[in-house]
Amino acid sequence: MRTSGSPGSKRALAIILSGLLLIAAGVVLAGRGKAATPGFSFPRRVGGLALTGRVQTGQEAAAQIGGLHGLSIPVKDAYVAVYRGSGGEARLWIAGAADDASAADLLTAMDQKMPGNGTFTGRTESPVDGLTVYRVDGAGMVNYYYRLGRRVYWLGYAGVGDSLEVLRGFIGAFSPF
Repeated sequence: MRTSGSPGSKRALAIILSGLLLIAAGVVLAGRGKAATPGFSFPRRVGGLALTGRVQTGQEAAAQIGGLHGLSIPVKDAYVAVYRGSGGEARLWIAGAADDASAADLLTAMDQKMPGNGTFTGRTESPVDGLTVYRVDGAGMVNYYYRLGRRVYWLGYAGVGDSLEVLRGFIGAFSPF
């Protein structure tokens, strides 16, 4: 009685199993790097900070973003994510507009509202990694806001690390270039 297959069938089975293992490893490794949300993905880690909890999306995120600015913000998509690490915490609010021009208008409206708000002080504007970035202090955080394409980002950071390096980490993680 013969219990094993021919050398050719063993080789074919080994190739199939190897392929399945490679596919499974790719799925596992891809899942470690980004957290998927509808229409957008978030890095699980930025610098020494790790994504915590679920990313808020849709109307829930849009309402939170609108509440921050006291504006009714027409957005196509919205996200809110929290990152934490031993050195601090970062909160990231993202509002996606229909197009680049609408996003530029949203950033302008936000920038006009921030300095007049009693919560935020010390507005500065500077180039960071090829982007115009605005900074204000308030609500216990260093706050940066900027635009990448059709999305406006607001990063609030409270921690012991260099806030500019944290910002650069987030710009690099979400930058299309």
